[in-house]
Amino acid sequence: MMSNSTDISRLRHALEDAYPLGEIAAIESIPTDEEEYLKDAGVTLGAEVANLRSAFRVTSSSGSYFLKRVSSWVSDEQLRRVEAFLGWSQERELLISPKLITPPAGGGHISIENARYQLFQFVEQEKRQNWMNSQVSHSDCRAAGELLTRLHSAFNDYQSFSKEIGAQSSRTSGVLSETARRWDNLVSLSEEQNTDLPKVFSKLVRDKILLTERLSKALNTASEGEMVFEGKPVDTLVHGDFHPGNVLIVSGAGRDNIANVIDFDHMHLASPVFDFGYGLVMFGQRKSDRRETIIDWDLARYFIRGVLTPPGYARPSISDLLPAHMTIACFLIIDWAADRFLNGPKPFAELYQGIVGDMLHLLMSENFEKSADIYYEELKELVG
Repeated sequence: MMSNSTDISRLRHALEDAYPLGEIAAIESIPTDEEEYLKDAGVTLGAEVANLRSAFRVTSSSGSYFLKRVSSWVSDEQLRRVEAFLGWSQERELLISPKLITPPAGGGHISIENARYQLFQFVEQEKRQNWMNSQVSHSDCRAAGELLTRLHSAFNDYQSFSKEIGAQSSRTSGVLSETARRWDNLVSLSEEQNTDLPKVFSKLVRDKILLTERLSKALNTASEGEMVFEGKPVDTLVHGDFHPGNVLIVSGAGRDNIANVIDFDHMHLASPVFDFGYGLVMFGQRKSDRRETIIDWDLARYFIRGVLTPPGYARPSISDLLPAHMTIACFLIIDWAADRFLNGPKPFAELYQGIVGDMLHLLMSENFEKSADIYYEELKELVG
């Protein structure tokens, strides 16, 4: 996992062989979101958690870089598509993501011991956000919303440019079509192992009928709703994991916040509202005074305002789709956290359990229709 000195040494040699970085002064592993969250909460973790890290800061005589291990489940074909898009956007200087450093030998990544690594220009931030305990400001949310619209505009242009992507068609993305099946599997597993799982899974089973109905309604709305971009119905590429930890926001003296997005492992073809609704959940959630996860609708308003700043998203039809996609986002996060609880690293199991509970609480207590009301209010303000 490239955590000890021997592994770092092998990583150093691989980087020196693949890239003209000059003399590498240091390679430092970057803690995972889970590790940072638990440490901030005062939890003492064992040294073994360092083995779970998959990102590194590389400092050399030519500059600072961010090295990311690509998720093992990402296919070579998917990785090639991501790197083709990043290369295309960099050629046009769109400034939506950090610069991908490509090896002179070709390709967009290197392989080390059966793992694939991408190297990016490092982006300095005043504070790295953690989606598990995000402390975003109103200006952060607006900057992220503006970035999302710029990103989707780039996706749309790239789709028109790329014959391969343009030839694809899908009114319902594979991610959405799999969501119901994954939910059914999780409910079945929770019922089978009810006495062996934490209480939050009992709550999942107890409310399964209501939750299943809500998911089904949201999926139907998302699949049947028409999304338009610049006057045309589209499915386009989406980022797939648009959250505060993947959005790098840098404040500069005398200028507004600027933002880049990282981690395109979940990029896929879907309605652009997928990222919009997912982003609202991720940027809007916070802990209440009772330590319950809620949606801060004031933060959500600034995110929506940012998305609306460029005129491409100024379409009333989007307001009908936002609540459905926020609902779907919660179910996707539940599925991810439950899988990590059952099959992931044991030091973080209690944290994953808590995330399942947080998302269930949002589904049972929040009225996502507020997102539609806020969008419509902001749209009226924009168009007068």
